[in-house]
Amino acid sequence: MDMERVKAILESPRIIPVQYRGQPVHIDAVYESTGYAQVHLEDGTVLNAAVADLKEGAP
Repeated sequence: MDMERVKAILESPRIIPVQYRGQPVHIDAVYESTGYAQVHLEDGTVLNAAVADLKEGAP
């Protein structure tokens, strides 16, 4: 996924499904300078994920 799409999803009032390595995640923050996003899994685990590794859509 590209940085602009991640920012749009983060700012959207709708819930847009996103996956990281096949697992559903919620985007919490985007760090443009590093190309990473802070995401959390459904179990609450917080990760820093490369924006390029995020995929839009449900698993």
